[in-house]
Amino acid sequence: ESDASIIANHMYVGQFMALKAGEYGIILGTRLANHLGVYVGDKVKLLSAKRSIYTPLGRMPSQRNFTVVGLFELSSEIDGNLALIHRVDAAKLLRQKSNNVPALRLYLNDAFTATDVATSIMPVLHKTLGNELKITTWHQRYGQLFSAVNMEKRMMWLMLSLIIGVAAFNIVSALVILVTEKQTAIAIFATLGLPQSAIAKIFIIQGVINGVLGTIIGLVIGLGLTLYLNDLLSIFGITALANPVDPANGLPILVKPLQIFYLLVATVVVTFLATLYPSYKAGKVNPAEALKHE
Repeated sequence: ESDASIIANHMYVGQFMALKAGEYGIILGTRLANHLGVYVGDKVKLLSAKRSIYTPLGRMPSQRNFTVVGLFELSSEIDGNLALIHRVDAAKLLRQKSNNVPALRLYLNDAFTATDVATSIMPVLHKTLGNELKITTWHQRYGQLFSAVNMEKRMMWLMLSLIIGVAAFNIVSALVILVTEKQTAIAIFATLGLPQSAIAKIFIIQGVINGVLGTIIGLVIGLGLTLYLNDLLSIFGITALANPVDPANGLPILVKPLQIFYLLVATVVVTFLATLYPSYKAGKVNPAEALKHE
């Protein structure tokens, strides 16, 4: 289990290998341990109603005391609802044979192929072990949560696209106003022989420079707020996704440079496209119309 499970690499207290057959040790999630009010070295009692025994006092569940030998922390809901014990100890608690394995967990290099793998191996397993065998993937257990997260990511990209669109509209509006205000200067340059293409390039360059500067400033501010978000929240006494055992763990933050690069490129491209109409309008200014009232 320690070779396949990530829990072994996220032990908060103790070692994963402390689970040994016959010693009745148990490893708890930090949130669960905090809820139970126990720590390493304390005793907890496990009960199994499925394997109850009959006594003179009536039907009693199978039970046994376990010693907490470690705590793990994944900063997720698993910390509050998962406990680990040795397979041999579990068999004794459930009054089963120690070599009786009711379930196996298969780990894949690509978790998103779970459904395809389950479909491909199901006929072979049913043929070998019988039709009573059931295969459950993480999609079936956590599919709704994954779909919700996926929808949130799509909505995030939609909101970012809308923000970029609003910024592009602001650039168009600012350049159109600038062209309107500078019609006299544009007409003078035109009468001096400056080509329409050169006039258009001036406004394109100005718009692109403004867009690039805004992108750089936004990148610096955005990265700064992202990387130091938990510190800023702690200053104001706000703790996001607080862990009851270790309050210092706040909101998990992951910065993906490739996504940032795509976003920067898209922003610059949209900025360039936003300058085309005002630049075209500037190049089409009629010198006679612009100077007749001057």
